[in-house]
Amino acid sequence: MHALLSCLLISTSYVAPFYFQRRFSRSHSSTILFRSISTFAVCLVAWLPLAFAVSERYDGQAEYAQGKVQLVIQLLGLRWQGLPNAVVLSTFLTAALFLGPLALMALRWQSDAAFIPQLERTLLQSWRDIIVGPVTEEFAFRACMLPLLMLQGYGPVKAVLLTPLFFGVAHLHHAYDFVVHQGCTVNSALVMVAFQSGYTTVFGWYASLLLLRTGHLAAPPEEGSMLRY
Repeated sequence: MHALLSCLLISTSYVAPFYFQRRFSRSHSSTILFRSISTFAVCLVAWLPLAFAVSERYDGQAEYAQGKVQLVIQLLGLRWQGLPNAVVLSTFLTAALFLGPLALMALRWQSDAAFIPQLERTLLQSWRDIIVGPVTEEFAFRACMLPLLMLQGYGPVKAVLLTPLFFGVAHLHHAYDFVVHQGCTVNSALVMVAFQSGYTTVFGWYASLLLLRTGHLAAPPEEGSMLRY
């Protein structure tokens, strides 16, 4: 129960600052900067429940007394060993998953040499979608939650299935943006948010498996970046 509450706290802390600046749309430069700072700030403390869980789990065991910090770092997926393999394999696997859209993009490039995908994005929007979003989300919702749940007795399957649910719920705030800034009706906004939460949960399972199988935090953000691209 403590692990679930900690995950809920991380999720709430990640999303709550988004409501402090609701005057502009999510694509406004000030909103992007504010949310970038707030999400990075949350990541600075999101690992603390995992650190406390490790300390509690191995309290009094002399063989782990000097290695708790290193263990937390490894559980977060921050390691050099095996990093190239994790990055390469996850890249090819994710590319295979998106083979259809990539093929369509290649065909469009052939027919229109001037075509540049997502040309309408500003630099800040690309920074948010391809860097800030994937890195902070995967760290907070995957690296900090998945090992925490497993340390508290949840098996790998349960942990993989549970962590994306917190991530999916974190997208509910998009309904406000759809209604207020994009002029959608409440019903259509709820439908779009439900769809977003659904597919982010599915891809969250995939990202959790990447982290679990590779042991590297570098693997899941690639999937997030490609999904947004």
